[in-house]
Amino acid sequence: MGTLRQWPVLAGLAILLISCRELSIPQKAPRLDLENVRRITSDTYLYEYPVWSPDGTFIAAARNMDNQVDMLVLGLERAWEVVLINPVSLEVTPLYGPGALSIATWAPEGDRLAYVTDQTRDDQAGEVRFERYLTVRSIADGAETHYPCASCAYPMWLEEGMILVGVNLGPGPDGRPQYGTAKVDPGTGQMHSETPYSGISELSVIGPEGILLPIIDFDLASPTGEVLFMTTLAHDCSGIWTYRIGSDGPTPLIDNPEVDECDPALSLDGSRLLYTVKAPRQQLAATTIMLANADGTSPVTLLEPGGDPYQARYPTWSPDGTQFAFAYGLFQETGPSYSTLYVADVPAALQPGGRD
Repeated sequence: MGTLRQWPVLAGLAILLISCRELSIPQKAPRLDLENVRRITSDTYLYEYPVWSPDGTFIAAARNMDNQVDMLVLGLERAWEVVLINPVSLEVTPLYGPGALSIATWAPEGDRLAYVTDQTRDDQAGEVRFERYLTVRSIADGAETHYPCASCAYPMWLEEGMILVGVNLGPGPDGRPQYGTAKVDPGTGQMHSETPYSGISELSVIGPEGILLPIIDFDLASPTGEVLFMTTLAHDCSGIWTYRIGSDGPTPLIDNPEVDECDPALSLDGSRLLYTVKAPRQQLAATTIMLANADGTSPVTLLEPGGDPYQARYPTWSPDGTQFAFAYGLFQETGPSYSTLYVADVPAALQPGGRD
């Protein structure tokens, strides 16, 4: 039995133990019981960036089993997987990981996936270092080819067969790092068509002490790779802009000051755009999934799950445009996060080709 002087200490320890236990208990977001919406994952992990295969057979996604979004802040940035999900059987197959967060992209034929991977190496001094690769994986037999790509980020497989990547192109005229895009041949790993960004400082992150952190990535590209869709990262996705590679700067596509727009997703035929909106400057505000023409016109509400602070994020089209998948859960910059993947139907009048 502790003394009276010890009780505050013991009580504090008890609260700490309970808090730690609560944090370790697997959690789930409330289940969405909405018409024409069905759940395709049922575990307690964090899912992000689902992307549908061109034949509609699989959905690839990033999964974090430690339930953390901002792993870099916590020093645990290499605890992600790339997984393959069968939306019919609900089978989940890990393909890569644990490693750094990587967004998968499908070959137009649907026979291969590409994603960025990190591999551990011990240098001559015995210190551990990581090497980055653009990895191409065969769906049929699981064979992987790793191409060294030290600064590759956010690959996007183009209809021409090349893979577009964000990349550090080396020192610019002023000696500072110069960021832009390049194309990688998935058969040889050869990089070409390196093009620096121009005039996108207003879309960049403002870091500590007002330092400008330039964009190295983009949200998605048009099927030809000529146009990029970017978000205004300085304000937590407060607008969607387009940037034509090689142009003088970006153009606002959807940028309503009354809401924050994020997560643009283009239909396979390039005619329709999905995106999310939420109350401005509120990280955990409830989100709504919107649908518009690819040029941002005629926006309509597609899904409004509510459930603040739970959010619907990362919508992605099925190849035929009749459905979309999305993640619904708690997405915190730090602290426990978890999400569930869902598939929802798109009303016939809103499907690609169904309206002007």
